[in-house]
Amino acid sequence: MGTRPAYFAGKFKKTPVYGGLKLQNGTAWPVRQSSSNLRDLQVIANRYDPSQRLPILPTSDGVGEIVAVGAGVSRVKIGDRVIPPFAQGWVAGERSCPRWLTQLGGHYDGLLQEYCILEAE
Repeated sequence: MGTRPAYFAGKFKKTPVYGGLKLQNGTAWPVRQSSSNLRDLQVIANRYDPSQRLPILPTSDGVGEIVAVGAGVSRVKIGDRVIPPFAQGWVAGERSCPRWLTQLGGHYDGLLQEYCILEAE
């Protein structure tokens, strides 16, 4: 099964590369590797969550190494290796709609980008 470029046209968004943005409580890191899975294909095809607005930055799985931290960040430092959680707002506890809507590659920009900028906590 080959990909059809016309099918994907307009479904991805372009974002600027990290350029020293002010990161009060965030981190910036180059995405070293990312992977796509069935969910990512469903998101792009608008079959995962029909309310999802396109275009998006897909993929929720990836790794990198921190190159910048905001002044308010104390848990991580430059050089730390990172794997972000799938749902940024769901670290512990019961799954809830507000927490679940913080998924990377869905309502939040995914990891198919050169640099990722995320909250440290």
